[in-house]
Amino acid sequence: MVVFGVFYMCLSAPESVLEVCLNASASSISMAVVLLGIYMFWMGLLQVAKDAGLIEKLARLMRPFLRFLFGKQSAQTNEYIATNISANLVGAGGAATPAAINAMAELEKEANVNAKTPISRATPPMIMLFILSATAIQLLPTTIISILSSNGATNPEKIIMPTILVSVAATILGVFLVKLFCANIRGQGREREQKQEQKRGSTK
Repeated sequence: MVVFGVFYMCLSAPESVLEVCLNASASSISMAVVLLGIYMFWMGLLQVAKDAGLIEKLARLMRPFLRFLFGKQSAQTNEYIATNISANLVGAGGAATPAAINAMAELEKEANVNAKTPISRATPPMIMLFILSATAIQLLPTTIISILSSNGATNPEKIIMPTILVSVAATILGVFLVKLFCANIRGQGREREQKQEQKRGSTK
């Protein structure tokens, strides 16, 4: 359908297609410059906070919260997760992504250390990290505000409260579902282990 629409536009009004393409290219470049400035600011601020030891202190303060969500993890993993959450709070999702990738790699490494064989599926902490990164509580949605401003919105700051409410509700629901889902998986795993032990006992 999209290909047919573009083909029809090229035949019916080729000059309009060229004009739209040029305008869209200019808008994309200007928006990319705006987003680049925002990400440079927040990523630089996060790096300064990391070098100053603030991220490490934040990870210590968030330790009870992180232990509830992810269980007992290493200090390095908690720092990556704290960086991811901090970047998402200010709406810098692009700056939060590298920290999430590093945290996921650390979670996989720790899971492989504790497992008898290399893991082949996501562990509960990995699932929780994915959900937190996807829902991403945002207290200040800077990226969305900048996009709205660059497109001529008169009051882009009006989305702050709806964004907070929606992201908080989505995160709470996501955490609840992950806890419920992982609890069912653990229960099924225990039942499977008990059945295997009973089979071994019956064979002996």
